[in-house]
Amino acid sequence: MNDTQIQKIIKENQEFYDVIGEDYNLRKQGSRPGWSEVGDLLENSLGKKESFSVLDIGCGNGRFFEFLQQRFPKHKIDYVGLDTNKTLSTKARKLAVLGKNTAQIKFLDIFNDLDAVEQKFDLAVGFGVTHHIPGESFREKWFAKAANLINKDSFLIFTFWDFLYKNPEPVENLEEGDYYLGWDDKQVQRYCHFFSHQELSRINDVVCEKGFKKVKVFRNDGKDRIKNLYYVFQRRS
Repeated sequence: MNDTQIQKIIKENQEFYDVIGEDYNLRKQGSRPGWSEVGDLLENSLGKKESFSVLDIGCGNGRFFEFLQQRFPKHKIDYVGLDTNKTLSTKARKLAVLGKNTAQIKFLDIFNDLDAVEQKFDLAVGFGVTHHIPGESFREKWFAKAANLINKDSFLIFTFWDFLYKNPEPVENLEEGDYYLGWDDKQVQRYCHFFSHQELSRINDVVCEKGFKKVKVFRNDGKDRIKNLYYVFQRRS
């Protein structure tokens, strides 16, 4: 896939979320079931730390920040959320910030401009994002950029959406695993990529080459608790 195709897809997906932003916000409320396991992992690793920093790539309406505040009421959470959609970014900015916590919500092209983030974090997550990254080579570079944003002994977590239960039709003239999916009865579609086992293995290698170790893989979310595949990496000291 060439750069022109990649940028066209990124723009199309931005336009898709411009159309369905309000619907998406209404539908995506509350925490995902899989975040409970993420919370357990953090609870075991935080130890006596009183604060931790979080980067939420593709933060949407900020509901992961809400989850963290509820799960860790005694900790100070320094949260940065990034999203390409103005509607959802605005919703996230209106979240309650409790106690000593801080929250910054930034409108940013998370696919092209991730390397503009200068801070490093104790936790970075990409939930509901990876399937929107077009192009094999572009994807690998994106994951490498994300890995650069993590402190030592800290975590990087991605989900990979298993959407094949929707029986989508593959898109001609794109790469294997590329599909377009709609949204209810709206006349809009977004690009989605399904990661094969081979691709997941390559992404694992890309991240681990940056000094990480894969510490956990699990499935959760959706009615059957299998909708998303979670990959948890920890940067070694």
